[in-house]
Amino acid sequence: GNSAQGISDMSLIGIVKAREFREMVLDQRDNITEQKHSSSESSAGISDTGSSEEIIALLKQMNETLKRIESKTGQ
Repeated sequence: GNSAQGISDMSLIGIVKAREFREMVLDQRDNITEQKHSSSESSAGISDTGSSEEIIALLKQMNETLKRIESKTGQ
């Protein structure tokens, strides 16, 4: 994330190529946001709860991955 001054408000310890990792995470966020936006525009029977459940599952998976990274780096 970035603070209002454009300075990073956190650091990723133990991430190889942290800048590239950050860009991949932000790209994924943008992809999900675009998918949700386009699905709401053309909601042809697709419920928001389905996509919300997928997002929640993805966030849980990301949380567990970050916890494993923290445990390996001693954070």
